[in-house]
Amino acid sequence: MITQLDILKDVSKELKKIKNIPVFLDDIKEGFGNEAFFLKAIGKRTQINRYLNSNEVNIYITYVKAKNDVTATELYTLKDLILDTFYTGLFVKTDTETRHIKFNAITAEILGADGDILEMRLPAFYMDAIENDDSKY
Repeated sequence: MITQLDILKDVSKELKKIKNIPVFLDDIKEGFGNEAFFLKAIGKRTQINRYLNSNEVNIYITYVKAKNDVTATELYTLKDLILDTFYTGLFVKTDTETRHIKFNAITAEILGADGDILEMRLPAFYMDAIENDDSKY
């Protein structure tokens, strides 16, 4: 079964290939250095039947660089690099398997009063088998 943490770990690995800077899973307000990526996952799991779960997860990538130290050109270039990396999906490795998940309709937005923050949303949908434990039914 794929967990959100499995997905975040593999997204982090891919981001480090694009730009070798820190990647945090927490929202750190200060002390992260000159620039960093921040990751967050918001997911929903629905049991389809006693054998199958449907999973929807949105992965949020936020790129922050020190104020007045990032240009619009740099942000748009980074956005395109991230899109190129994830538009075909991601191979997610768990303890027992490697699976491919596809991201649907990736979005990107430049935020902040100074237009100095890049935020991207990678929505994914995948199915997981439920370990069969008939004692629950």
